[in-house]
Amino acid sequence: MLLEMAVKTSAIRVSWRSGKSRRDRAPSTREGYGGAGDAGSAMGNETDERRFRHPCTPASCHLLTPTRTLEHSMSKNAPAFVPTDVPKDARIAIVAARFNAEIVDELLAGCQRRLKALGVDDARVTVHRVPGAFELPVAAKVLAQTKRYAAIVCLGCVVRGDTPHFDYVAGEAARGIQRVALDEGLPVIFGVLTTNTDEQARARAGGSHSHAGENAAEAALEMIAVLNNARKS
Repeated sequence: MLLEMAVKTSAIRVSWRSGKSRRDRAPSTREGYGGAGDAGSAMGNETDERRFRHPCTPASCHLLTPTRTLEHSMSKNAPAFVPTDVPKDARIAIVAARFNAEIVDELLAGCQRRLKALGVDDARVTVHRVPGAFELPVAAKVLAQTKRYAAIVCLGCVVRGDTPHFDYVAGEAARGIQRVALDEGLPVIFGVLTTNTDEQARARAGGSHSHAGENAAEAALEMIAVLNNARKS
């Protein structure tokens, strides 16, 4: 009886290991995954498609798991700008990264252009450049502590590469910018593009997916008014 139990136990172990090995080798495909922020990252329309199939073929197995497709799309519809009462003496600081300059320069130009169109003249806007997105939070922190600005706009562009570098830079930039906003009680706008490709970045810098620089300018003015009204109430 003990021998019979041992044989059964061994069979169970072998079966479990074989099954695990088959699952590990199960094929899957992943197409068109678009990251966000969005402030992100937050403007995309790519599709994440994953297909799961049983590893065996009809000839070798009568149990076939039906194909299951998972799809989700990210919103590309930024909220419409709400006209607000911004103090006439409100000043805005823009911190822009120099990394991926072609994209960030367009974000900066769009931000300045939109601020001016909404009544904030150039004399009330100061621009500071930093090496990359990772350096945005510390510059924003120092500017916030001067108490000279009603809002700070952070602009940058981080494009995914072949290493985890993207995740560290994009994630820490987002966390740092949010931390400055919360610590200082000041609108610090996340105008950093976090994309998988250069093409996705261009699409979000005045292309088919709006203009993140202009959107950041609108967000800054809206938040200035919201916080002013909140402090008066």
